[in-house]
Amino acid sequence: MLRASYARYADQLGGSIVPWDNPTGGGGLGGVEYVWHDLNGDHNVQPNELGQFIRALGGFNPSNPNALFSANVIDPNLSAPLTDEFQIGVEQQLLPDFAIGVTGTYRNRHNLEWSPYIGVSAADYSGVFASGLPGYDINGNLIGVTGNVYGNTPLPASFTGGEFVTNRPGYNQYYYGLTLQATKRLSNKWMLHGSFAYNDWTQKVSNKATGCVDPTNQRLFEDPNFGPGFPGPNVGPSCSNGQLYNESTGSGNFGNVWINSHWSFNVSGLYQLPLNFNVAANFYGRQGYLNPAFVQVDSGNGEGTRGVLLGQATDYRLNNVYELDLRIEKVVSLFEKADVTFSVDIFNLLNANTILQRESDATPIAANPNAPCSSSNPCHGTYGAIDEIQNARALRFGARISF
Repeated sequence: MLRASYARYADQLGGSIVPWDNPTGGGGLGGVEYVWHDLNGDHNVQPNELGQFIRALGGFNPSNPNALFSANVIDPNLSAPLTDEFQIGVEQQLLPDFAIGVTGTYRNRHNLEWSPYIGVSAADYSGVFASGLPGYDINGNLIGVTGNVYGNTPLPASFTGGEFVTNRPGYNQYYYGLTLQATKRLSNKWMLHGSFAYNDWTQKVSNKATGCVDPTNQRLFEDPNFGPGFPGPNVGPSCSNGQLYNESTGSGNFGNVWINSHWSFNVSGLYQLPLNFNVAANFYGRQGYLNPAFVQVDSGNGEGTRGVLLGQATDYRLNNVYELDLRIEKVVSLFEKADVTFSVDIFNLLNANTILQRESDATPIAANPNAPCSSSNPCHGTYGAIDEIQNARALRFGARISF
């Protein structure tokens, strides 16, 4: 059996865009983020304890803090992002109860949204502020250095910290995927299903004059007011073609998980034993997600800090994840049209403790913050600190009545 399809999808414009230029901070809580050093240890902020400016929030203009209007602007011609998708697949039934199939997928996402700074252009990032800035792990080991950090001159007087929500020109995202599946339907007391997926998700900036502003190689920045897939003004990797990775955000998710697995697989099966016993298992695996190392850099141009990558995001990846689950059940007939199933489930049978999330900030923290890193003033970052590991082996007993 051969299958083919073409579809075009339009994203739903997020409701958070509607109040983006609300003067009360509708694009998020209005305010400013600074680094704070609690010098006297009283847990209260004093003016002399504020460090470097990080960024403005919610259309707040730090140069005009009493303004009764938002610095943000919405493009009146803003339109929904589009996705063109092509799929082609072939499926072959080798036996009456066994079939295999393969499906290829291609997607082109375009007309995407972004929110560049108002009054700022690529010309404002023509100069190099620094290069080769070091990053350290939690143990004080040097793990890499940055490339060029652009923007060595103050941003123009027209810079207010406001962002212009519009469609991003000269920019596309491409997805290539291949899925293999094999299914043995339940017969002769057993069944089996297996799948393997490979995918590659990339971006292309076809026109760097319009599709990017800051060429600094930054960690992908998700705008906190719009969520996953909506790059903010410090969009990254701004001007480079290559791999994309999406931050896991939203209710119940972790905000420092960078989803990018080229491959994954899943195999599940069931066998029917005598006396109405069944045994089933599921084995899952995927490539470890990215953990892009970055350092916070403030070039002093007025926009605040940027998360600048050490090398490429794909240089740092967590370990591959595998999990084996097992189920044993016994079906007991109650009467003609009802039965009860007693079950025992074992999750993570092999008790793997793979690290799922680590800190990725490698910004140097010196023992003496007023002096540069040296052998007498060692530095460390937080990169590599463990935030989450795979759940330990768990045992569950259950009973289900069916009628």
